[in-house]
Formats: sequence, C-alpha cells, structure tokens
Amino acid sequence: MSGAAYAALPYGPQLNNYVDLIDEIKNSDESSADPLSNDEIRIIETITEAFPVERMVYDAAHQEVVWKKRPIGATIPYSSSEEITGV
Repeated sequence: MSGAAYAALPYGPQLNNYVDLIDEIKNSDESSADPLSNDEIRIIETITEAFPVERMVYDAAHQEVVWKKRPIGATIPYSSSEEITGV
C-alpha cells in the first residue's frame, strides 16, 4: 500500500529507510492527512481478514521466500510484492 522498500534483516523484513522517517512521523500533523481511499480501505480489510491476530503477520512474513532468499541487509523492493505468498 505504501510502496515502501524493505530490507532483509535478521529478525524479518523491515522498512529499509525507517530511520529517515522518524522525524517526518514525529512532526506530522494527523489532522492534515488525506482520508483513506476505497482501495486503501479494501487492502486494510483484506489484511485484517487474512491475519486476525497480530502474531500471524509476523509468522507469515518469516515464511516468505522473498525475505529468505536475500542476504541480510539486502533491499527487498516493492516490485517483489508479486512474489509474496502469505496473503
């Protein structure tokens, strides 16, 4: 949904540039955010139906070949989302 790139880290796939986003997140104004689109709502609903318990997301991410086949620290580009099998 975000189009963000992820990195293959020892404890699972994580945002590749999360450090760069900290200040932006802290300084953001929640009231100025655009409402979610119907497509974004549909994506969120699909994910919450597939993973009703948070731990299920963690477990599924750790089973993804997209993460397993990359060396630690390697980028997992958004274009690899087509290879995701857990959803």
